[in-house]
Amino acid sequence: MDERQRIARFDDMYREAAGDPDKVPWHRLRTRQEVAHWLARERPDGRGRTALVVGCGLGDDAAALAEAGFAVTAFDLSETAVAWAAERHNGPVAAGRITFVAADLTAPPAAWAGAFDLVLEVYTLQAMPAGLRAEAFAVLPTLVRPGGHLLLICSGRAPGEAEHDGPPWPLLRTDLAPLTAGGLVEERFEEITYTFNDQPRRMFRVLYGRPAA
Repeated sequence: MDERQRIARFDDMYREAAGDPDKVPWHRLRTRQEVAHWLARERPDGRGRTALVVGCGLGDDAAALAEAGFAVTAFDLSETAVAWAAERHNGPVAAGRITFVAADLTAPPAAWAGAFDLVLEVYTLQAMPAGLRAEAFAVLPTLVRPGGHLLLICSGRAPGEAEHDGPPWPLLRTDLAPLTAGGLVEERFEEITYTFNDQPRRMFRVLYGRPAA
């Protein structure tokens, strides 16, 4: 099985769930806590601004950005997930501000180049095999317009810590270097530690900016 076939299996999981979110292990039908905390702290005003949600799944993070006023494009490789998300979030809260589309992060539509004021990437890169992840790292900076931002949230690991037999594959801070090499500037790096199943874990939440032209 090649790397793209591995990723395509995510769509199989959504289809096999047959509309039951309890069968999709990474979804909780609410905004991710790490995103909700950032939105509550920063209180971004999305009015008149665009946002892109990478690997949107069932769309709860996209809905949170829409509530903040952004015109949101949310995409996932899984066509099943995209259709499911659109069905869940077509209510009055989104008010037409979310466009759900099926797309591949490694080959996004040309119209997305430099098009977004905020790009949100949460736990997608760490689920990608190394070869595809390198392609995705190269693409992400190109989606951020001058003066815009990328908010990246991922599971992290410390130097010397054994690499997991993933997916997911927690990332080293140095693994994020392609983003600054791609023209972004790291504005804030947060390392958050927590306990999961009685085991210590770490998470990185990093805000990058693209300098205004």
